[in-house]
Amino acid sequence: MTSHPENRRKGRWWRWPLMALLSLGLLYLLLGFVLLPLTAKLMGPGLARDHLRGEVSVGAVWVNPLTFVISVKNFAWTDGEGGELASFEHFRVNADPLGSLFSGEWQVREIALRNASVDVHIDEEGRINLAEAVVEKTETPPSEESTPEAGFSIPALWLGELSVEGLAVRLTDLTRPEPFEKVLAPIHFRIENFHTKQDADNRYAFSARTREEEEI
Repeated sequence: MTSHPENRRKGRWWRWPLMALLSLGLLYLLLGFVLLPLTAKLMGPGLARDHLRGEVSVGAVWVNPLTFVISVKNFAWTDGEGGELASFEHFRVNADPLGSLFSGEWQVREIALRNASVDVHIDEEGRINLAEAVVEKTETPPSEESTPEAGFSIPALWLGELSVEGLAVRLTDLTRPEPFEKVLAPIHFRIENFHTKQDADNRYAFSARTREEEEI
């Protein structure tokens, strides 16, 4: 006994929605694992030049769309003459978009920075190299019909863990009678369960001490 062709077609109705879901899933993985990292690596330095003077280079960008992890490796920002302004070996962000959707606050599980360096140079006229390397945007004057802006408020954010390992800060100050130079390295610190919500009990105190017993 053979079934009618129309009955067979009715029994296969679920295949098209399943194929559509599988196709969307594969497209999502392709965008996350391949296209997004490639786009960030190729277009990221060009976009950075719109806001930063000098040269920006990125070694590799890795994105995991299943765990919402973004990793950037071997970042370097130079002044265009060979002088390094900032760099890091590895930067990792693990976001939590689902938690942000249901909690009403931005949630980030982890931010990790490894082996970073920053060169802060203050010249004789008090100009800071990092500030001078940022492209200033021209602000349009407010119109007569514009309303005054409301007071600034910090967005609600939950950060599960912020860890910094191997940070080096080089400071040069030429405004003093005798030039001052100092290297703070290595710097390690970790912050856990940090909130910026207004009703959160965030009572933090930060202190630091160098090997020469200098306190910050």
